[in-house]
Amino acid sequence: MSAPSGEDTRPRNDSPGEDLESEARTAERIADQIKRVPGVHSLGRGRFAEAATYGRGKTVRGVVVESESVTVHIVAESPSGLPLPELAERIRRAVTPAPRVLDLVVEDLHLPEPPALPGGQGSQVPPRDDTSAERA
Repeated sequence: MSAPSGEDTRPRNDSPGEDLESEARTAERIADQIKRVPGVHSLGRGRFAEAATYGRGKTVRGVVVESESVTVHIVAESPSGLPLPELAERIRRAVTPAPRVLDLVVEDLHLPEPPALPGGQGSQVPPRDDTSAERA
């Protein structure tokens, strides 16, 4: 007997532990692919709740694998010279095989450290001397 049109006929896995392991492996694969994309500084952790996929004894932060979609949280490198929509497209092309839906959350921008000032003063900006303006 065949299933009615549009009904999911894939075999079901009744073991939640196996599903968790499969989701964790998928999340690890996606995380590895995304970390290699130029313009991605790191994976994000989520803003209001942890963005992660859990497996037995492991947590893959920055990638949330769900039954219908995958959500990826990143910190983008700035300035990379790459507009964020182009970075998003590169990330989508890098994730293979592609999930049904790939949602991308840019949590933050990573800015490089400012260059050190001459004289070994580190990256501190010297205080402004406003006394000359008061004398004029």
